[in-house]
Amino acid sequence: MGKSGYAGSIKEITGLFKEHNILPSVQRIKVYQYILEHSNHPTADQIYRALIKTIPSLSKTTVYNSIRILADNDIITELQIENNELRYDANLKLHAHFKCTICGTIYDIELSEADYELIDKKIKANGYHVKQHNFISTGICSTCYDRKNSLHNV
Repeated sequence: MGKSGYAGSIKEITGLFKEHNILPSVQRIKVYQYILEHSNHPTADQIYRALIKTIPSLSKTTVYNSIRILADNDIITELQIENNELRYDANLKLHAHFKCTICGTIYDIELSEADYELIDKKIKANGYHVKQHNFISTGICSTCYDRKNSLHNV
């Protein structure tokens, strides 16, 4: 089962879409399955390039429209990690993100309810009203860190 709580079967996705009054077209199902199955937080272009191989009639417009419908219905979330690049995440559980500045991989970092409550408390104490949390840290992942250190120890 994926981090969103859905295993990703066509039947489950169709049911999810129907709960949100979304027409479960083949293209929308495939876009959602791709985001669900690829925890690397893909861009719309990455989704398009992957799916065009199996759906030759797919257009970028269809991918963008499918993403918009899924995001507008809170089935996926949009992440702006840096600059203007939007990425998409089907993990709807409380979590933060870590992006490796060397390899570019984006990792999910699980956060507890208590972590969010502490942050909310501090934000509200300053008179702010949270609409959405989006925590992103950058640095060097353990794989790149180990690789970097092994090269220095040669």
